[in-house]
Amino acid sequence: MAIATRHAFWWTGAAGFCFQSMAAALLLHPPPAMASAPQVTTLLDSIKHLDDPGGFLSNWRASDASPCTWVGVTCYKATGLVSELDLSNMELSGPVPAGFCQLPHLTSLNLGSNSLNGSFPQQLLACESLVYLDLSFNFLEGSIPDGIHKLRQLTHVQLQNNIFSELRTLEQLRMASNNITGEIPAGIFSLPLLSVLDLSVNSFHGQLPQKFGAALSHLDLSYNIHLNGQIPASIAVLPSLRFLDLSGNSFTGQLPQIFSQNLQYLALSDLRLNGEIPDAIAKLSQLAYLDLSLNSISGQLPQTLGSSSPLIHFDVSSNLLQGEIPSTLCQASKLQDFMVKSNGFSGGLPQAYGNCSSLIFITLRSNNFSGEIPAGLWSSPKLIQLDLSKNQFQGSISSHFTQSLQQLYVSDNLLQGIIPPSLGNLRFLLDLDMSNNLLVGDFPLSLGNLSFLQYLRLSNNFLRGHIPPSLGNLNTSLGNIDLSHNLLGGTIPPSLGNLAISLLTLDLSYNLLHGPIPPFLGNLSNLQMLDLTSNYLDGPIPESIVRLGSQYQSSSGQYCPSLSGAFLPSCFSLQRLKLGNNFLTSSIPNQFGNCSLSTLSLNENNLSGPIPTSLQNCHYLKVLDLSKNHLQGNIPDRLTMLAPTLRVFMVGYNQLQGTFPSWLTEFLLLQVLDLSNNNFLGNLETLKEMKGFKASSNTTLTGTLYEEILIETKGVQLTFEYVLDVVVSLDVSANHFNGSIPFQLGKLSGLYNLNLSRNAFTGSIPPTIGNLLQLESLDLSNNHLTGVIPLQLASLDSLGFLNLSYNKLTGEIPPSVKLSTFTYKSFAGNPGLCGFPLLPCPFPPTSTPSKDTPHHLGNWISDYISITGFWIGYSTALCLLCSLFVLSKTMRSFILVQSH
Repeated sequence: MAIATRHAFWWTGAAGFCFQSMAAALLLHPPPAMASAPQVTTLLDSIKHLDDPGGFLSNWRASDASPCTWVGVTCYKATGLVSELDLSNMELSGPVPAGFCQLPHLTSLNLGSNSLNGSFPQQLLACESLVYLDLSFNFLEGSIPDGIHKLRQLTHVQLQNNIFSELRTLEQLRMASNNITGEIPAGIFSLPLLSVLDLSVNSFHGQLPQKFGAALSHLDLSYNIHLNGQIPASIAVLPSLRFLDLSGNSFTGQLPQIFSQNLQYLALSDLRLNGEIPDAIAKLSQLAYLDLSLNSISGQLPQTLGSSSPLIHFDVSSNLLQGEIPSTLCQASKLQDFMVKSNGFSGGLPQAYGNCSSLIFITLRSNNFSGEIPAGLWSSPKLIQLDLSKNQFQGSISSHFTQSLQQLYVSDNLLQGIIPPSLGNLRFLLDLDMSNNLLVGDFPLSLGNLSFLQYLRLSNNFLRGHIPPSLGNLNTSLGNIDLSHNLLGGTIPPSLGNLAISLLTLDLSYNLLHGPIPPFLGNLSNLQMLDLTSNYLDGPIPESIVRLGSQYQSSSGQYCPSLSGAFLPSCFSLQRLKLGNNFLTSSIPNQFGNCSLSTLSLNENNLSGPIPTSLQNCHYLKVLDLSKNHLQGNIPDRLTMLAPTLRVFMVGYNQLQGTFPSWLTEFLLLQVLDLSNNNFLGNLETLKEMKGFKASSNTTLTGTLYEEILIETKGVQLTFEYVLDVVVSLDVSANHFNGSIPFQLGKLSGLYNLNLSRNAFTGSIPPTIGNLLQLESLDLSNNHLTGVIPLQLASLDSLGFLNLSYNKLTGEIPPSVKLSTFTYKSFAGNPGLCGFPLLPCPFPPTSTPSKDTPHHLGNWISDYISITGFWIGYSTALCLLCSLFVLSKTMRSFILVQSH
């Protein structure tokens, strides 16, 4: 009995639970028939006070089971619940229907462009699911309810072009950070009691009116982007105006010439203003905040600026200003922010700023300031940021610093002397950049005490000594180290391996470091860039370094930023590995797994063995430079996997062999290819199908590659500090290629440099080379080319280097202004050539032989001309020497007779 009772109880409970679950499901997701019945009633009740002269709502019928087929109604397919109402442009009149908010799932309500009247209904504040609301272009009046901000889902509100005739008592209107569009109703600006108007960070457009209410004291229209026209002069002279911010719009013209004397805050940044700063701004006795940055304002600063006002914030950055900085900006001793970067200011920095104890942020970068930095500036007691970079400041760096300093930037100046050890006492310092100066002495060991340091850049100086091991103690903060282009010696300290968590970039290039690359650098699991170029490092490349470029930093699948500014589909580690110009030996580790590298530069070492096939896994690789080593074997066919991204492929000066890789034709973005000085053979017929080198007018190379590469062009080796999209080079010189030069080379329209020299090419020079209008360097020397020089080469206006020497070319060098600029060296070693700058052709040139003339006959005539010219010249010279000999003998006899 007990068992039966328990079973009965269990079945009763289970049935109750199922019934409750079904009931809840029906309430949350009712079937369409249940959901639609009350919605029909709600919608019809809501519009019963509307006039519909156009009959747009004639299919709204009470007999319908569902409103989902009605004009202007959108429902969720699964539930039949109304989600959107669009009754715009239907000529409706009457009050705004208040009952729509009884539809609990309504997300969009558009009643715009009708003739609705009355006030904004308070009932609309019950639309808690509303995301989009449009009541624009009606005849609404009254005030906008204070509670509109409680609609937490609302992202788009459009209320423009209504009357608002009953807002005459409105004192404050704040509608910032919405997405309101259209023009601002002109009547708002002239409301008699309105003192605060904040419509910032919206999408308004159009011009401002000329009339404004006299009570306006706070006007913020910033960052609407498309407000345009000139700034009305009537704004600036409003008697009560204290706050004016029009930044981030498209206003043009000059600054107003007169301003209200009550103005305390003036922000007109990021506009399109020009002209000069009027003297009236210098006379504003209450002005505390002035921001005129990011314009095209020119001229000089008024020399009395700041003498009459308690300036706290002063920013005129990124303009066209010149002259000297007035010494009066800090006269009231309240100046905290002093920002004048990216102008043309010159002269010395007045000593007054060294005594300005209120300064917190100073940014003078990218000007032409000179002279010594005022001594007191370094120790200004409240200073947090000091940025004096990219000027011409001289003298030494002070040893007295304020303890509050967090960011110190003095790069790209003419500073001399040592780096003061007292820098190590700045316990809050985050960023230190003293690069590109004339600093000397040993690397200061005290920098290892900067426990919060995140950014360290001392490159391009004359620092000596060793890298202090104490830098490895900063294992929770230091993210960027750049000590390149100095005279640092010794080995790379093992303690740098302690920076595994924080270090993102490590640049020790162009120093005097020696010894092997420490394997512990492979512990730097977050490292994105490692540059050890141009040192004296030796030994093999540690496998741990290669594996850094094959590690995921996250398994979340999120996109992560790379050093190039692009986004990788997962968070990889090492993206740029640069070990070129050292003494590294052994083979390249074949350990490139799921590779994240975008740049791999191992050039100018003593590496041997094959090119690793695992490079096929580097799907983001843009630059691959393995040139000037001792690599052997063929180029692996598997590297065809690099086709989608590779732009620079350099394997010159090795011992590679095989034929021209046919798969290179698929590299659409390829712009630099160097196969020179190897043992490649065969012909270049594959180039007919080449898709790189801008062969297609549709090919676009995305941006500049900020990588240093060495290209042999114009007869010399040139270093390109970065690769512009116009640097397009093909170099297969010093190999064993043969056959004719494909005429399809002429379709590689972007070529800047073409070098096919020191091979065994035969046949004529393709006239289609004349289509390469960007070509600046052409070297076809030391081959077996025959025929005449095509006239089309004379049309290459950009050509600055030409070498056709040591071939078998014949005929006259085409007379042209362009070809006449080259010396005889460009054409030497072609016995059949004549014309400037070589010897003149003795009789009508053979540069345009008849089609019926056999090729060997043209060569015979050319050889005959050369031999005849030689003997004529030889005979003439011999006769001249004999004549001189006879003449000298006669003169000598005459002198002897006279002496006797």
